[in-house]
This record gives sequence, structure tokens and C-alpha cells, in this order.
Amino acid sequence: MTVRHAPGVVPATDADLAACAREPIHVPGAIQPHGALLAVDEGSLRVTHASANLEEALGRPAAAALGSPLADVLGAQAVTAILDALATDRFSPGNVLTLDLPVPRDPRRSVLAHRHDRRIVVEIEPASPADDGDLAVARAQAVVGALRSSRSLKSLCDRAAGEIRALTGYDRVMVYRFDADGHGCVIAEDRHPALESYLDLRYPATDIPAQARRLYLLQRVRVIGRVDYAPVPVLADGALGADAPLDMTYAGLRSVSPVHLEYLANMDVGATLAISLVEDDRLWGMVVCHHRSPRVPTPELRALADLVGQLLGLLVGEVEEREAQRDESERRDLVAVVEAPLKDASSVLDGLAAAGPSLLRLVEAGGAFLRFGGRTIAVGATPPLEAADALFRAAMGTLGEEVA
Repeated sequence: MTVRHAPGVVPATDADLAACAREPIHVPGAIQPHGALLAVDEGSLRVTHASANLEEALGRPAAAALGSPLADVLGAQAVTAILDALATDRFSPGNVLTLDLPVPRDPRRSVLAHRHDRRIVVEIEPASPADDGDLAVARAQAVVGALRSSRSLKSLCDRAAGEIRALTGYDRVMVYRFDADGHGCVIAEDRHPALESYLDLRYPATDIPAQARRLYLLQRVRVIGRVDYAPVPVLADGALGADAPLDMTYAGLRSVSPVHLEYLANMDVGATLAISLVEDDRLWGMVVCHHRSPRVPTPELRALADLVGQLLGLLVGEVEEREAQRDESERRDLVAVVEAPLKDASSVLDGLAAAGPSLLRLVEAGGAFLRFGGRTIAVGATPPLEAADALFRAAMGTLGEEVA
């Protein structure tokens, strides 16, 4: 077993882990620069927060937008479209609106909006190419078909890594699985041939702090467009006073812990995409994509990645249940095979020895020493028989004489 910190999730040193565990990552006070952000009071629809790059995105300084009606910044039609979308049950942070905003020469923008903490948060990014959405949908349909045809957890996760890499274009795609204690393992991978493999690497639960796990559950897709980005401050209306910090739990542009960014840079990772795998309201695992250079997937592609992740989360539960039922059935059959020779054998030990291959399969071992009534025999691949006494003495010293 190789133990190593999770590739591209969190830092490895104890000091950095402690710092990450205390960091309020949902209120970073900054965003990534591949988009701009506005937040408005849900009741008055006046701007309470604006990212410092608003002028670059919309031609209006952030300071001038603060305190203004949202319609003055985005236009009345855009605000109506956002409110209509937020009023439907179908709308979620993964849905994307393509709107004309009051921007000279190039008004088309991709807009994502969500309600949280009595505010409406609006994220604005460059509009995707006209045919990008249709192409992504066609690719996603191929992914769905491939995943649904998988009959084992291994084949499902292997296919997921390959199909998601084809869908997103990242250099490496890994599927992580968490155990009951939160420890993780890379169980599937698809990568560019020039990259080293992370397959089967394991890492401790402490690599992902509790608040980060909570955010991965609430916001299923997270993007870092470029690891070496300069954070863009989010400015607040001075009238807010102590209420100034903006909760960006669901904001896709939310800035990332600088310790995490340093960790990624040390791994020569240029950009990441993380997709949460949620099964029965728990974080079953994650799909993590790495790219060696900056990469910002379109909002439409991120929404499709979310849908694929939701499907994969459902399928892992179904496949695990089928495999558990199959394993239980096989165990019952093996128990019957092991029991059969005992009826006619001259001793229990001889009966177990006769069922040796099935006994080893039942306990998932390649070899075993069997001792009964002072007699010892070897089954399968074992050390020399002389080693049995030392092994039994060590076991009895740990477990007690009654084990003999």
C-alpha cells in the first residue's frame, strides 16, 4: 500500500493542514479572475458587493455599482430573466443563462445566479461559442450511455475517468473513493502518457478538512482556471458595516485557499476541475481533473460535468449494492463447499484441508496454516511449515491463549 497525500486536494504538512482546518474558505473575500461577481440584497435588489474587476467585465467601476439598483448595472431585461430563472424549481447554480448586458461591442455574457443568505449572487463570464453547448450535450450523452452499461465498480470508474477526460479535455482525470472514516484512494485514472500515474495512491482523511468536505457536498463542481491567478477582491458597500463579508458557498468563482494553490503549483498542476460524487447524501468520492496549463471550462460544460457526476453518484450506489449481493451469495456457496468435506473426514483438520482452495477464497487469503489438536498443516502458498510455530506464538501472544 502506498500512502501519499491526495493529488491536488489539500496540502500535506501538519502546519498547513491545521491552517486549512481553521480557514473560513466560504468567505474568502475574493474571486478568481475568469469572471466577475455581483451580490444584491434580495429585498431591495440593490448591489451590496461587486468584484474589483467589474469595470473590465462590464465597463462600470465596482465602486459606482455598489448601492445601485441591479437593473442600473445589468439592464432591466437581464434582471427580469435572472429573477424568472430563480423563481422556478428547475433553476440551480448549475443552470446557465446567456444574456445581453449593457456592454459596448460585445454584449453577450454567460450569467449564473443563485440565492443564498438573503442575497442574490450573480456571476458573469464570457459567453460560450454558439455551438459549444450542443457539442457538449452530445458528448455528455455518450458518457451517460457508457456509464450505464458498466456492470462492476471497477469498470464503472475506469469508464468514468476515460469518458470525463474525453468530455472535458483535461490531462489527467482521477476517481477518488472515500472509506467510512474519510480516508481516500485513487481507484481509477485516465491520463496523458507523459504524466506519472497516481492510481492506487492512498491518503488520510485529514487531507480534506471538514469545512472543505461540507462545501464539496453543497457545491458539486469546483474549478480553478489557473493555479497562479491573482485573486480579485470583492468590494462591499460601506453601509453594510459588520455585515460586509459575502458568503460564497455556492459561487463558482470563489477564490481558493492560497495553501492549496501552492500545493498544486508544487505538483506542476496548472488548472483543476473537481466533481463531487454524492451517494445517499454522503460524499462517496470525487472526480478530480488536472491540467498542466490554465484551463477554464465553459459554464455549460461545468453544468454537464455536474449532471455526469450526479449520475455517477447514483450508479456507484447501485453497482455496490449488486456487488455486495453477489459477494454474499458467493460466500454462502463457499461456506457450503467448505462444510461438505467435514461430514466424511476423519478429523476437522483433514476436512478443512480437503476444502483448502475454497477456504482460502472464503477468507480472501493466498495461504494459511491450520492447527487443531496440536497438529498443523499448510494450505496454499505459505512459508515453510517450521515458521508456523512462531506465527502461532505471536498470534496467541496478541489474542490470548483461548485462540489456540
